[in-house]
Amino acid sequence: MRASQTCPWHQRYAVGAFAADSVVRLLMERRQDDSVANLLSPFHSPLLKRLVRLRWGCILDITGAADEEAKFAGAVLAKIAQRGFPAPCSLELERSLLKQAQQAGLLKYAERQEAGAFVFRITNYQQNLPDLLKACFFAELLLNDDEVEALLDRYRSLCTPPEREFYDMVCRNCPDPRLALFLTPQRLMVTMVRLTRPREEMQTFIGDQRVDFAVEMPDLM
Repeated sequence: MRASQTCPWHQRYAVGAFAADSVVRLLMERRQDDSVANLLSPFHSPLLKRLVRLRWGCILDITGAADEEAKFAGAVLAKIAQRGFPAPCSLELERSLLKQAQQAGLLKYAERQEAGAFVFRITNYQQNLPDLLKACFFAELLLNDDEVEALLDRYRSLCTPPEREFYDMVCRNCPDPRLALFLTPQRLMVTMVRLTRPREEMQTFIGDQRVDFAVEMPDLM
């Protein structure tokens, strides 16, 4: 197996993440154990940070861009990242998302001005909506059948023959094939540990070490 062969989303990327303030507050609403600080400033909640860091937000592919264009895109991303991780999304995007959710019968919302700022508040919502929102952070659960099969084939291509046999057994025993996507093969160690030193320095210690399979199911309790 080639040393460079691994899941493409475990490679190194520049990232950013955005969330709607009203939706973030809805996610925090039922958490009785949350501190007052998290309720007042939900973007700092440990739960939200765990949800967002599942896939490290969104990425911008600048492959093939000229050096100056790449530098400009990097500077813009760095500036946006200073707002937080995740950062609040724009008013226009939040309003559009809430309108679509209201039309789908998932919630009702109100928009008003407070201290010169526009504020959105979800006033009524479907009982299981917070759980549905959390599920949306698990991209594997949102794929259609064709996409699932294509991704499972990609996973199998990373396996040795004995690993592929084991992976096929897991797939057969999963009630839904999407669940098998949470078992990722050939995960690099450097993508699994909390980096206490620069990535380049850590790689000198860890190198290309990897595990046969890694289970990616964070604790959301």
